Amino acid sequence: MMQKTKGLLFPVVFLALVLSGCSSSSQQKDNKPAHQKTGDWAVVYNASNKKVTTLRSKSAIDYISDKTGDDGGNHPNGINKDVPAGSKLRYRYDLYQRKPRVKISLYVYSNKYAKLTNLPVISKISWKMSNQEFQKFNHPKEIE
Repeated sequence: MMQKTKGLLFPVVFLALVLSGCSSSSQQKDNKPAHQKTGDWAVVYNASNKKVTTLRSKSAIDYISDKTGDDGGNHPNGINKDVPAGSKLRYRYDLYQRKPRVKISLYVYSNKYAKLTNLPVISKISWKMSNQEFQKFNHPKEIE
């Protein structure tokens, strides 16, 4: 009888250890901020690479996505081209998409040029922003 108990005890203890390891790794993954679990977001940095703000609202993300998608798509001559020499960086928007997992960077320059990088299929695209868009992207906290 004792032999049977020992034979049953080992698999039960082993299974308990495996399951406890799985639950602790699941808990570690859940320590992400809420916006990283539920949707898309953008983190904005200034020219000194200092974080300015994190944009989480659906309206802010939709605005950024729509403007960059429309502008980038309307300037096919800017595909895989860089911004003009001497362009000074104002802001970098790191745009995170949850599903599929993608990070795209938008660079906004003082001469009204913008550049998107890390795009699927093409590596980058650049274009000149309208005055209105340039003003909006130069005040990232107001986009929220």
